[in-house]
Amino acid sequence: MNKVLFALLAATLVMVTGCDKTVPVTVTNGLGDWDISSVYIYPADQVSRGADLLATDLVPDSSSVFRMLPGNYNILILDEDTDSYFYGNVTVPAEGYTLEVKLEDLDSGNINAGTGDYPLTITNNLTDYDLWYVYADSAGDELVTEYMGANILFPEETMTLWLAPGTYQVQIVDDSDATFTYEEVVVAETGAAITVKEEDIDAPRAAGATITVVNALESWTITGLLIDGSTEAWGANGERLTAPLTPGQSIDVVVEPGSWDMQATDEDGDTYTQMQQEVGPEGYVWTVTLDQID
Repeated sequence: MNKVLFALLAATLVMVTGCDKTVPVTVTNGLGDWDISSVYIYPADQVSRGADLLATDLVPDSSSVFRMLPGNYNILILDEDTDSYFYGNVTVPAEGYTLEVKLEDLDSGNINAGTGDYPLTITNNLTDYDLWYVYADSAGDELVTEYMGANILFPEETMTLWLAPGTYQVQIVDDSDATFTYEEVVVAETGAAITVKEEDIDAPRAAGATITVVNALESWTITGLLIDGSTEAWGANGERLTAPLTPGQSIDVVVEPGSWDMQATDEDGDTYTQMQQEVGPEGYVWTVTLDQID
């Protein structure tokens, strides 16, 4: 090779190498028994979280190094259970930055779901109801994609649903099976937000609350059931069963929200009693088991 050309190539290589002003951001898994499944590092003034930077799961006590320009970043970590750990407006200095993700950093009260780049923030503003299901699909399509999974969104908690830019139809279902449907939700570069409020309900709630009694007595049938207000005498409302309740069966009894006393009697005459149970608008499930025998 021509020596002059060789010297020029070598000088160019030095110049290119010298242009790398990125610094290491080291993420260490300090979660004990849980793998880290996703790592997002994106500018603190940016809405999009960008791509998942983790090529393979990060097992406990191991680390991954990412190259970033010095600056301020949001760092979002998801573990194998999709629990999230969020570190906002982290300053990465010229010498680099090290982060150990610990269980006490769990971002409780916020659920992250979805695979897109832009956030749709959903806040549960219902006082007495939890959110069990969240469906989101492109506007005009059938609602079939459910994002909540095994998670539950309790009152005042938030879910961040990461979606691709577009216009969506969103339906949310609470623990009483009431639905809240939001049409033409535009998820753009600035993200979007939904606050689930009682006035957004699709249909008025049925009056009263439901007490569900489940027979979990193994081999014994429940033959009697009294459910009375805590200020009433036993039997004030009469026998609640219209037929014996065999193991595995259940019965729904509609009552007014308040404090209720309940007593089940099995085929041997043994009783199972629950006193002063508060029943809210969302109802209550009483699973009668042998260890509750009086």
